[in-house]
Amino acid sequence: MERGIQLDSAAAGLLMAGAKVFDFELATEFTHRAIHLGGELSRRGAIVCDILSVVVFVILTVYLAYRMQRRRDTAAFGGLWLIKGLLVTSLALLVTSKIFLPQFLLWVCPLAVFLAHHQNPRISRIGWQLFAVNLISVVIFYFFYPDLIELQVMPGILLLVRVLLLVWLVIALLMPGTAAGAQQEVHTPTSALSKNKYLVYVPVVLLFVWGTTGAFRPIRNADIWMHLRVADDIVASGEIPRVDQYSAVAAGRTHLSHEWLSALIFRGVYQLGGGQALSVLRASMMLIMLLLLWFSLAKRARSSILAAPLLALAAYIILERVFVRPHVFTLLFLCIWVFSLERWRRERRLRYLIILIPVQVLWANLHGGYIISLIIGAMLTGTVAVLALFPSWSKNESYGWSDVVKLGGLTAACLAASLINPHGLQLIKFSLTTSLASDYIKQYVYEWGSPLADKYRQRAYGFDVVLTLFTLMWLGLILNIKRRPLVDAVVALLATLITFQAIRFVSFIGILGFPIMVRSWLAVADAQAKPLLVNRRPYYETALILLILASTIIYGYPYDKSTHRRIGWGFGGRLPIKTVDFLVDRDIKGIIFNDYDDGAYLLHHLSPKIRPVMDSRIDVYGSELSHKYFSSRDDPLKFFRYLNKYNVSLILLMQTKKNIPVIQLLSRLPASNLLLRADDRFLFSYDRELLPAQISQQLTP
Repeated sequence: MERGIQLDSAAAGLLMAGAKVFDFELATEFTHRAIHLGGELSRRGAIVCDILSVVVFVILTVYLAYRMQRRRDTAAFGGLWLIKGLLVTSLALLVTSKIFLPQFLLWVCPLAVFLAHHQNPRISRIGWQLFAVNLISVVIFYFFYPDLIELQVMPGILLLVRVLLLVWLVIALLMPGTAAGAQQEVHTPTSALSKNKYLVYVPVVLLFVWGTTGAFRPIRNADIWMHLRVADDIVASGEIPRVDQYSAVAAGRTHLSHEWLSALIFRGVYQLGGGQALSVLRASMMLIMLLLLWFSLAKRARSSILAAPLLALAAYIILERVFVRPHVFTLLFLCIWVFSLERWRRERRLRYLIILIPVQVLWANLHGGYIISLIIGAMLTGTVAVLALFPSWSKNESYGWSDVVKLGGLTAACLAASLINPHGLQLIKFSLTTSLASDYIKQYVYEWGSPLADKYRQRAYGFDVVLTLFTLMWLGLILNIKRRPLVDAVVALLATLITFQAIRFVSFIGILGFPIMVRSWLAVADAQAKPLLVNRRPYYETALILLILASTIIYGYPYDKSTHRRIGWGFGGRLPIKTVDFLVDRDIKGIIFNDYDDGAYLLHHLSPKIRPVMDSRIDVYGSELSHKYFSSRDDPLKFFRYLNKYNVSLILLMQTKKNIPVIQLLSRLPASNLLLRADDRFLFSYDRELLPAQISQQLTP
């Protein structure tokens, strides 16, 4: 017996709707690693659900046994009733039970596939309706779970819709079919859609609207402030920075500003309309990426039922990493490469390769991720050369030595184009060094950590999407192994290796893997499924995407089970705005010990009068300085040694779990004085001369 009713169950949906209509109170509570409706009413509801489940199960068992007994002379008919009986039992438990266990889907999904292939059109329609119910369940879990916790109206209504559909499916499966009905011709939706041929574009347009809307969010990453400051200095001096001039710790170190062009673009957009204009820029780039991926597909592939759902998955994982920072240009240019290479593979027109050369010049000056294009070019050249030597190694594509020359020339030209930058060969050396020798960055910066680590797997929905894309991509290739799609396998391998390197690269599997998945599964459908199964179903697609779009507009982009990134524009997040105004108004100078996330904002507004000890340019600080900074708060003596070594006179700390012991210590010492408490932060002044003698003696070498 569970305590109460699990939140995403049918009974919970009924109670939540009743609470809104009859105004009785419900609460949520965490029990047994699940979220339940709490309170006496929910506990009584759980008992009712237990009894109801047993009663329904007994009734169904007796009825289905009776139906099978009457038709025992027909083995095929009896077998169908057995399968229908298993399915009905599972669906009935979903309707009546107080819990929504994932084990039920182990029955529902295979049976839905079986029913979709059945020759009886009525059973086939039920299969598609069952598939729609599963999609609703997935949408509830991934897009509405934070709102379920808050007992919002919309997810409660959605649960009721799912329950009503399940009840209808149980009734439809229990109804005996007529012989005439079983012999009816299947009316394909194609004939109906031919009268409204533009209907198939509606869900695709809605998908583009959803992706663009999901990217239309307030700018929360602090890196943008560092880029705006660099751009201001470039415009003021007419030179690109070569050494660090902002930090109190890394001053004078080499600062290879490899993202200088991105900084200038951000500055230009910022001057046009501030944070609002930057939000529009991000949303526009997301729309362009979706258009590039969609039109990278062949026309027939775009008409498949597989294309829109797979693009939605790719869009979700791209949205997770679309920030107003130079990395967004790498995602954009990677989409351009996918578009051009897919078109070239189908048409073999040289213009699709030539356009990538000027793109490479821009990419090399916008972000260090340009190096991936050289890897793609080299791997494709080698793979195509193998296929030119051994044509039988692939059945679906053929290449000649002229194709090898074209791809090899493209790679060489892109390498040369990468050198058209203010830093020359140093840029390539920097890109390779950062990629291969950045273990210390992975240790301290969340987005450089592995997607396989617990921190990401348990925190974000993105891991589930990455795992889904990985499974679909490789399963599709395995099922097509007789065709030997060697080029796709090589690109899939590259996408996998890059994606699992760091969280910041998880979008790569969505971008590089999207055309591979569509092509592979379309080939599987051609070989294994009826044409009816691969045709577009715009009504289902439109309803699903409208649901996701409504969720995003009302609640925001779902990042994890407890967080939505709200739709909006301008700047957001917890910036130290009042603290910076306080320091500027009082014309305070010095060196400030700050949290990592605050460094870029402080750098932009206060340097050189006040210099932070750390900012988001962790590559400038290097392994040794980064380690000293991040470990300084592990021990009070280490912390004061760090402050004294770099002549720190100001301390600004967020109220976080790691900082609270330090804040409590500073509040008790005469050497530190609380100047301001604002922005969820504590600002202290610090005077090393006022440290207690017992602490000063321990700090002396």
